[in-house]
This record gives sequence, C-alpha cells and structure tokens, in this order.
Amino acid sequence: MTTNDDAPEPFGAHDPLEAPAPYAAHALDGGGGRRGRRAPARSWLGILTMLGLAVGLSGLAWVMGLVTALRVGPPIPTPPPDIQAPANFKLYGEAWRYVNGEFYGRAPEPAAVTAHAIDGMVDALDDPHAIYLDAQRAAETDADFAPALAADIGAWIEPVANGALVVATVPGSPSDAALDPGDTIVAVGEDELADHGRAEALRHLAGAAGSEATLIVLHASGGGEAVTVERAKVDAPKVGLVVDEGIARLSLPHLAPGAVAELDAALRSLEAAAPASLIVDLRDNPGGPLDTLAAVAGRFVEGTVWIERPRAGETIPHAAQTDGAPGVALPGRIVVLVNAGTAGTAEMLAAALRDHAGAHLVGDATFGRPGIQRTTALSDGTRLRLTVATWQTPGGKAVGEEGLAPDEAVALTDEDRAAGRDPQLEAARAAARGAVTVRPGTGGG
Repeated sequence: MTTNDDAPEPFGAHDPLEAPAPYAAHALDGGGGRRGRRAPARSWLGILTMLGLAVGLSGLAWVMGLVTALRVGPPIPTPPPDIQAPANFKLYGEAWRYVNGEFYGRAPEPAAVTAHAIDGMVDALDDPHAIYLDAQRAAETDADFAPALAADIGAWIEPVANGALVVATVPGSPSDAALDPGDTIVAVGEDELADHGRAEALRHLAGAAGSEATLIVLHASGGGEAVTVERAKVDAPKVGLVVDEGIARLSLPHLAPGAVAELDAALRSLEAAAPASLIVDLRDNPGGPLDTLAAVAGRFVEGTVWIERPRAGETIPHAAQTDGAPGVALPGRIVVLVNAGTAGTAEMLAAALRDHAGAHLVGDATFGRPGIQRTTALSDGTRLRLTVATWQTPGGKAVGEEGLAPDEAVALTDEDRAAGRDPQLEAARAAARGAVTVRPGTGGG
C-alpha cells in the first residue's frame, strides 16, 4: 500500500466536534457505501449528501487526477499540489461541526459521511458511466467493466449509475424483441439496479428457463415502460466462419478474451478456403476489454487501432498487437456489417478495418460510445470509474454519440426478421462480389 506520513488523518481520528481538514484519497476511513442509498431529506445524511453535491463540481479536477490506469491500480498516493482538494472544502468542515455538535440524534459514522460525499461528487459529474462502488461490489466487478452476457435473457449489459445498460442483445433471444441497444434496465421487479456491480445485476436478471422477468426500462429513444420477458437459456455466441461461392462470412459476436483463440482457429480455416472476399459481421457485438481489441485487430491490421484524446495533453495512439497472430493473408476485398449493437471496442475495430484495410461498412449506424472510461481503486477497497477521454479513428476522425455511419445504410426490420430475411447480409454479399467500389485504406499507423 502506498503511504504518506504527511497525509491528514481520516475523519475517525478527529474529536467529534472538530471538522476534519482536507484529506488525501488514501486516508479515507472505512468501507464506502453504495450510490443511490439516500437517507430521508431531513436527516444528517441527506444534508451532508447535498453538501457533497454542492462542492462536487469544484472537486472534479482533483478526482479526475486520481484516474491513472486502464485497469485497477494500487492505492492512490497523495495528489500533486496542483490538484489538491479545493479551498472551499472548509464549507464542508463548517457543516460537519454544526451537524456533529448540534444534531439531536446519533452522530454520523465517518465512513458513511465519506462515502456519501464521494457519491455527491460523482452525481454532480453528469457522466452516465461514472460510478462509485463500495468494497463488496467493487470486488465482484471486473476492472474494465466489460459487458457481460445476462444469459437468461440474452442481453449484454454493463453497470452504470442508474442501472444496467443494454449494450447489445443476442439475436433470437428473449431480449431481442423487447430491448434495444442503449436502453437501461433500472429495476427487475421491485429490485432496483442503481449503482449495483455487474455480478449483482446479473443475479437479479437470472432465473429459471420459462420464468418471467419484469424489467423496468428507460429507453434510449426516450420514455420508459415495464417489459416482461420469458427467460430462456442463451449461450454466448461464438466466432463462426461460413464460406459460400468464394465469399467468407466471419461472425465476430463479442470481444471477450476468449474470442482471440476462436478467431485464430477461424482464420486458419479461412486460409485453407482461400475466398476472394471477406465479410466481417460485427452486428450486435458489445465490444470488450481494450487489450482484447488490440489482439483481435492485430489479426487484421498493423499500426494504430484507435487514438485516445484525453482532457488535456497530447493524443495517444494505441496500436494493434500482432504477437501470436497466425499471420493469415486476408482477401483484398473486406466488407464489415455493423448495427446499433456494434458498441465500444467493436466500433473501434470497424473503424480500424475501414481506415487501414479499406473495408466497406454496411448496415446501421453503430452504438455511438465516444467516451473512454477508466477505473481506479481507492485505498479502502472501493472503486471509482469515470469517463476520462474520447477516442478517434486511426485516420483522426472523432466518433460521437451518433456512432460510425456506414458507407452503405441498409435497415433490418422486424418484418425482415419474422420472414427470415437479412437485407444487410444480402447487401454485404453484393459489395463483396464487387457491386461497389471499395476505397483503399487511409492508414493512420
């Protein structure tokens, strides 16, 4: 653990009537609370939470300075002088003295006060991906917050502050007709999902096949409703390869770590088949960890895969990882299928294939996830996750919430699905046969 003998003491070391001085992040006392658990408005905890909100924005620069690693890092040292806690934290001290000295009821627990103050600061960021997890929930959630498959409803979810974000759905699953990418499940029955870790959200969504789950959903398109789905066992889709009439279709349904080995096996089969063109199907791919993206991209391209643009300072290029790649020669014509469920690192992969390999994108606009989130571990075992940067394609184009626009927009309607039609795949096959001019890659690496 990183220590600092000059660090101010945690709340618990002070006289009950003495307001604590501004303190370093590693001096937090006790286990943090969960976001969303609020006391009644007239209680001391409600008062302090509102004060936490009031000082939260001024403390943003300090908090952002804590985020130092893509994966959870070691306990955080004292922030450098230029990002110390702001001077108006003494207002917090004034409130502490008054509440602790005058409140008629039981004095507040220092650990709970600290947790709710951080809660208020995170709430004030207006960042839907920002989340503060107590030690128990932090231990159950991967450092990268990668999407996970809720296997009993067939939805890829990710924990966010107000529930579970639906990143993509598995085609043909119970969620496919009921949910859309970008929807947020805020409750399952009476169980709210706000500020839950990933494992806890998955437990609430799980159930026996044939049982019903009532989901309270905030739709990405606006409004909310209760949606009932019948649970069924849904297996995680695997990488697949089909070669027909000289056209190979490589289905890449996720970028979880296991996808790399599956992809390598498919690429060896691709080499043996020697097709004239390749369709990479990234529809309903929720993405995955950034290191998996680097490895998967390294099977297709070399050089820069995406460019990180932090709040300040130089942009940072992130390269493909080619070590261990089977070195399979790819067809000269590549078409990529995308839709609204193509999210996160899957969007980055599609952009890299377009910029480096001249791939022709067919389908719908992608999910649109412009932010890069990173997570840091606080010294008491809690975790803080924030959006710390945006990203650009290898060619330097920023990607906003509207997502990547396909080169050829083709819709896939509910009527198409019911009739067993796939006009997007048909358009991709036409492009693979040479019906469109595929431009050369623009590079960026």
